[in-house]
Amino acid sequence: MPTENGLLKWSGIVLIGLGSLFVVLGMYFVWYANSAMWVETPATVSSVRVRTSVHSAGDSLRRDTMYYPQIRYDYTVEGKQHSSQKWRLRTEHESFAERNEAVRAAVKYKNGDAISAYYNRDQPSVAVLQPGAHYTDYISLLVGLLFGLTGWVLYTVRNQAEPKSAIT
Repeated sequence: MPTENGLLKWSGIVLIGLGSLFVVLGMYFVWYANSAMWVETPATVSSVRVRTSVHSAGDSLRRDTMYYPQIRYDYTVEGKQHSSQKWRLRTEHESFAERNEAVRAAVKYKNGDAISAYYNRDQPSVAVLQPGAHYTDYISLLVGLLFGLTGWVLYTVRNQAEPKSAIT
């Protein structure tokens, strides 16, 4: 049976390891979103619509309806035509609880409008309208720091709780 000190030690080590993994992933997400790989290019809006998304949070009686603008745009890189509907990296557009808010965001774009898009230099088929890191890109960093700090505290408590051997 593991001792309490052994359990604290291994819990601390596991949390420090998980925290380190999350920090590395978070640093990658933030670096990638803010990277110099993103190049501005002219684009043309090809369609605009408001999408409806219904989610049930495990409760069949409770459904959340969210609305979000979907802006599709076309752009050309080195003579090759591309199309995207990404607003930011990993998302099409922010969602709204009210349909009129989503419509208000969507009417800023009209079919045929000239806009700027930002594509990944290493993957021209990946483009966004809003480059840069979003606050959600920092979540992995924060979770990693929290796990790492908790693991360090557990590991430190374990070391302080261990009886010191007497030198005779």
